Amino acid sequence: MKGSAGLSVVLMSWLASTAYSADWRDDEKLVGLGAYVRPAYVGADSMRTDPIPLLRVFGEHWFARTTQGQLEGGYRIGLTSTLKAGAQLSYEPGRRTKDSAFLIDHNVATIDPGAALGVHLEWDDKLGPAPANALLRWRQNVDADQGAKVDARFTIGVLGTERHRVGLFTQVTWASEKANQTYFGVTAAESTATGLPVYSAGAGLRNSVLGVLGAYDISQHWVVLWSAEWHHLLSDARDSPYTRDTNNYYYTIGLTYRF
Repeated sequence: MKGSAGLSVVLMSWLASTAYSADWRDDEKLVGLGAYVRPAYVGADSMRTDPIPLLRVFGEHWFARTTQGQLEGGYRIGLTSTLKAGAQLSYEPGRRTKDSAFLIDHNVATIDPGAALGVHLEWDDKLGPAPANALLRWRQNVDADQGAKVDARFTIGVLGTERHRVGLFTQVTWASEKANQTYFGVTAAESTATGLPVYSAGAGLRNSVLGVLGAYDISQHWVVLWSAEWHHLLSDARDSPYTRDTNNYYYTIGLTYRF
């Protein structure tokens, strides 16, 4: 206990004294491609790797990004110098049967990827010397039967040098009954087809996230983006027959071009 307390004091002191010569808000136009190592589906016990676009592009109002946990783009306005409100269109991944031996063995139907429309509030400022960001985002699937989700996310910088920026973040996601039932529920018809028990998934917290992300400048124009995340399934998502592992890990690394 004393060791943990001492380590916390050392870490806080280091954060408070770090000289930030750069932070992630300096990168307004980054476009690239990366590798995405992820579970075969949310709650799977196997992994796969896919290519993924890497974006952080901001204009006066329009934006596109992948750096807040979603591939999304939209329009936003400033409410104050540190608070913005906006609307976004985001990509919503599905669940492909062919990605998982468990899904194949149980003849589980594919859920096609889709899109969601939503709104968000975002705060950008500093806590002491460290850049900090808080995001509250609502997203409604364009297929109304697949419901809505709400994300609450907080990120703080822990390192900012001329070449390297690192941040820590946490997020919780709430899902509506329709959203949870679509992904984690098992209807009577699905139970007959899959051999899995009937399961009703209600509204509630879907998962919590802890992660670290970073950017490393190779040169003036080329930047490596990376991240590592731990997702923990909660409540009805945790107890679903489809959930083989309540702890999922996600890793991203890629090369972007700074305009």
